[in-house]
Amino acid sequence: MPKVWLPKQPLMLGRASRLQPQIGRVEIAEPLLDVAIREIEAVAAAPERLQQRSSAMPRPQSKLAEPQAAQQLKARPEQSTAGVSLTSFQVLAALIAPGWGLLVHLPKSQNQLTASQFVALEKLVDAMQTASRSHTVFELTRFQWPPRRGLAASLNQAEMGLAALKGFLHSMAAKQKISWLVLDDEFARFCFQDPNLQALQVLERGEQRLVIAPAMEKLFNHDQSKRALWQLLKPLL
Repeated sequence: MPKVWLPKQPLMLGRASRLQPQIGRVEIAEPLLDVAIREIEAVAAAPERLQQRSSAMPRPQSKLAEPQAAQQLKARPEQSTAGVSLTSFQVLAALIAPGWGLLVHLPKSQNQLTASQFVALEKLVDAMQTASRSHTVFELTRFQWPPRRGLAASLNQAEMGLAALKGFLHSMAAKQKISWLVLDDEFARFCFQDPNLQALQVLERGEQRLVIAPAMEKLFNHDQSKRALWQLLKPLL
């Protein structure tokens, strides 16, 4: 009987790293929070679907149904990302105030924040903490998909990247109910698989809220965008 090798430790799908400069620390606990990334629940709950979609030969129910099943299988990835597909991305995330997290999408040309971007983010976080009467220390953590090395380095499926991102946000949020401020409306459309999302929009998800902001370049270089975002945020804090 052939022997099968199984890893003793779980294989990581994503790679998170600490980003400098460091502002503070966030306590990381076991993942429990439902982060509102729609349709990712189906991926996380049924990993066998990913295997079916990545397979070159779908499982036919009958000879007559096989061509139709193959066509549906091929079309699913485009439908699942709502017309916006990112097979690779980098984000920065942090818990910045009680009940609030920050998710920043980095442009492909950047591996980290520039000095001016960091200062602008720090001012935004400080304003949110002042409005909420809290001064929570935080640390920006970077997540990239696919990772640069390891088993998942060869994976470039957008759907698997979303599932890995959800796990990363779960671990950061732990047992808390977190609302998220997402910087980059294009990434938000991909992340939440909704082509109708727009910048400066607030989405209700039960007790949580998702606030969609413009990308960093547009937000921090236009005072009108900053004022409009603050008008959305201030009543929610």
